[in-house]
Amino acid sequence: MEERKPGPVAVASWVSYDIANTVFWVGVVGLAFPLWLTNDQGGDDAMFGYTMSATMAVVLVVSPFCGSYSDQTGRRIPLLLATTLLCIAVTLVIDTGGTLMSLGLFALALWSMELGTVFYNSLLTEVSTLANRGFVAGMGVGIGYLGSFLAVGTALLVSDRWGYVAVFRIIAVLFLLFALPIFLFLRERAADVRPATVLERAGEAWRQLSSNLRSLGRFPGLRTYLLSRFLFGIGISTGTGFAVIYASDTIGLTDREIQVVMVAGISVAIPCSLLWGRLVDRIGASAVLVAGLLGWVVLLLIALAIPVLSWTTNLWWAVGILTGLSISCVFTADRPMIMSFSPPEYVGEFFGLHGMVGKLARVIGYFMWAVISVTLGFGQPAAVVSLLVCLVLACVLLTRLGTPAPALAAEPAE
Repeated sequence: MEERKPGPVAVASWVSYDIANTVFWVGVVGLAFPLWLTNDQGGDDAMFGYTMSATMAVVLVVSPFCGSYSDQTGRRIPLLLATTLLCIAVTLVIDTGGTLMSLGLFALALWSMELGTVFYNSLLTEVSTLANRGFVAGMGVGIGYLGSFLAVGTALLVSDRWGYVAVFRIIAVLFLLFALPIFLFLRERAADVRPATVLERAGEAWRQLSSNLRSLGRFPGLRTYLLSRFLFGIGISTGTGFAVIYASDTIGLTDREIQVVMVAGISVAIPCSLLWGRLVDRIGASAVLVAGLLGWVVLLLIALAIPVLSWTTNLWWAVGILTGLSISCVFTADRPMIMSFSPPEYVGEFFGLHGMVGKLARVIGYFMWAVISVTLGFGQPAAVVSLLVCLVLACVLLTRLGTPAPALAAEPAE
C-alpha cells in the first residue's frame, strides 16, 4: 500500500497544537500557577510539589492504557478533542472555590493536557512519512517554542495589572486558538480495527506494557541509560518546575524579573537547539548529552551559591541563560541517544519505556522536593542539593555507558 503524503495544512495544524501545549505548560504550570499559589494564596512548595507528583502518578498509570486504546480503535482525534476541551474549561475556572479547590482544578487541567499529548504524539504518523518524520517532529518542537514567548509575554503584560487569574484565562483562550486547527484540518485515515470490549482492550494494553518492561532485561545498555534518564529527569523536570518559586522565595526576585529572565533563557534555547543537533551528528549523542548535564550541574551550583554564599542575585541571569543552553542540549540529544540502543524493530517499545521513565521521574522529583523543602523543613537550597546529586550520578552512568551503534545492540534473549 502506497504511503500517503500529508498536505502542508495538515502538518501546520499538527505543529500549531504543539504551540498550544507549550503555551499551557510554560504559562500555567511553569509560571503563573506556582507564583499565584505561593505569592497570592499563601501556599508553599509542598502544596505545589505534592499536587504535581500525584497528578503525574495518575498520568503514568493511565497513559499506557489510553495510548493502547487509541491505537486499537484508531480514533485519536475525538479523544484529543475531549482532553483539550476539558483542559481549557478547567483552566478558565482554576481560581474558583479557594486554594484546595484550585489545586484540584489545576491537577485536572494538567492531567487532561498530559493525557492529550499521548493522542497528539500518535497523530505524527498522520502528518509525516518515514522519510520526513524526524523533520516534522523537530519542526513541532522548534516552532512550539513560540508558545513559550506567548506565555511569558502574556504574564508580563497582564499579571501586574489584572493578576494571575487573568493570565489563566488568557492562556486558556490561546490554548483553544492554537489547538483549533488540528480539529478542523487534520483527518485520520480509517483504521482496520477489530471489535473488542473495554476489558479486552485493557488486556492488550497490559500485554504491551509487559512487553516494554521485558525489554529492560534484553538490552543491558538500555537499562543503564534509562536509569541515567530517570536520574537526570528528576533533576531537570523538578528544577524547571520549581524554578520560579525558588527565584521568588529564596533568591528574592520580583515576578517581573523572573519573567524577563525566562524570556532570555527561551531566546537562547531556540538557536542553540540547531547547534546541538549539528553536534549530535558530528560527535555523537552521548557526548552532547553529558555536556548538557554538566551545564545543569553548573547552573544549579550557581543557584545554590546565590543564597548560601550571598552571591549577587544578578547571577540569576546566568542561571536563566545556562538553563536555555542546557535544556535545549539535553532535549536535542535525548531521543537520538535512545535510538542508538534500538534495532529498528524495537524503536516503538524503547520509546514507550522512555516515556514511562520520564513520567516516573516527575512523580519522584516533585515529591522529593516537597518532602525535603517543606515536610522535613530543610528548605529549598537543600532540595537543590538533592537535584545536584541526581544529575552527577546521571553523568557518571553516561560516561561509563558510551553510545553503542544500533547494529551492535544486544540481541534479545531466546
